[in-house]
Amino acid sequence: MQLTKKCPKYTYRKDGVYYFSKAVPKDLLDLYCKPRIVKCLGTRSPQSAQFVAKAVLAKLEDYWLGIRLKRMEVPAAELLVHVRSAYSSELPLMSDALDAYVQIKGPDKSRLFAPHAKRNVAYLIECLGDRPLDCYNGHDAGKFRDWLVAKGLGRSSLQRIFSVVKAIVNFNVREFGLNCRNAFSGVYLPSETVKKRQPIPLARDSSLSVKLRWMAQHRLVGILKTNPRMWLYPLQISLSYPKTALLKACIEIREGCVLS
Repeated sequence: MQLTKKCPKYTYRKDGVYYFSKAVPKDLLDLYCKPRIVKCLGTRSPQSAQFVAKAVLAKLEDYWLGIRLKRMEVPAAELLVHVRSAYSSELPLMSDALDAYVQIKGPDKSRLFAPHAKRNVAYLIECLGDRPLDCYNGHDAGKFRDWLVAKGLGRSSLQRIFSVVKAIVNFNVREFGLNCRNAFSGVYLPSETVKKRQPIPLARDSSLSVKLRWMAQHRLVGILKTNPRMWLYPLQISLSYPKTALLKACIEIREGCVLS
């Protein structure tokens, strides 16, 4: 009488090949289209089948444990201070909107995309708090602008921060069909005052002025000797030398004190 070899636990053999078989737990049946998980182990060896079956079972148990923990209510949830308790809104918080923005658009962007977005939203949350998207208004946006200006940020930085915040709100509104107005659109940003650069005075550094005047004279002399009609050439190098020294050199050249 020939004894039948017993298959390792959670396995069975078909045509000499071992298969893994495990029933789906009742509390997780809604996640699967079939009540049992069957997977070919790709081996005819009972020892290999036992080893692989244990590995597959361990991964399944870890996955199911994670799902159960997510579904489980938070212990002592009644003691938590809820952020949205002060707002009567079901829209996502700004932090949740940031996570969705980075997760969906981030994979196609550069490595600096997520850090820049998170840093700009961190400014907003530090100033106004983490609110639902429809709980920000135009007054809040102006307050955020003034807060950034008080930190010493210029117009270019303001434009960059507001563009990121507006993009996050607009993306969530379009992606999830939210009925929400973007409070950060159309915010006035102050313009920067650009100081006009002043030329170097002749008396500020006499040695520098004399040196540049000498260079201008000798550069013009060589050109005017070959073509005296090119007296307008100094205008082409007026950006390279102080105008005071350059004009004085031109006057001397035209009066003939250098060419003589």
